[in-house]
Amino acid sequence: MIVKEVDNIEAIYSCSVSWSGIHDAVLEEYDIDLTFDMIEEVWAKYAELEIVLKNGTILSLGQGSFNEVDYKHPDKMMIYNSRYMVLGEE
Repeated sequence: MIVKEVDNIEAIYSCSVSWSGIHDAVLEEYDIDLTFDMIEEVWAKYAELEIVLKNGTILSLGQGSFNEVDYKHPDKMMIYNSRYMVLGEE
């Protein structure tokens, strides 16, 4: 039997992290004139950016800028019962 009593509501928001001035930073730190066709993979973990080049070089660019979250409108609203079973979402 599913408990239909509303116990928890979550408002879910997105946060973005950005890196700017990458070309100049890579040129200064790695002496590489970075172009899009050189890139094999781009990934971020714990807001730290790494770019893997097709030649195997890994460019570590550190943490980016944390942009302000717009708390005016959530991306999603979740409604749960006391067992955290989803009762609804918007």
